[in-house]
Amino acid sequence: MREIRLDHDERPLAGRPDHLEQVVHRGHFLDLLRGSRFTPVPCCGTYFQILDYSAISDAPDTAFAEHLLRDHGVASIPTSAFLYNSEAPRVLRFCFAKRDETLECAAERLRAV
Repeated sequence: MREIRLDHDERPLAGRPDHLEQVVHRGHFLDLLRGSRFTPVPCCGTYFQILDYSAISDAPDTAFAEHLLRDHGVASIPTSAFLYNSEAPRVLRFCFAKRDETLECAAERLRAV
């Protein structure tokens, strides 16, 4: 059994039946990303992990998301989709509500970026 890390405020998810499972998945995903050039941004109350890619590329988030999908087979969500009239930071959202095998495959590919 994996150690469960509650490093963030999980109150927004605490009432959900799958809350603990999602905390475990996020912790597992973050553990798998160790050694990558992505920097996790603290997130809570969500099934998405934001990763900073500024150490990897200066590309806009939409271009970098397309690169990850096309060249590495990993889907992400550009945060610019949620912004109006402002420049998006060099971060992307990744859903961690996936099977362990899917997270492991995605993390392996992201570590290679």
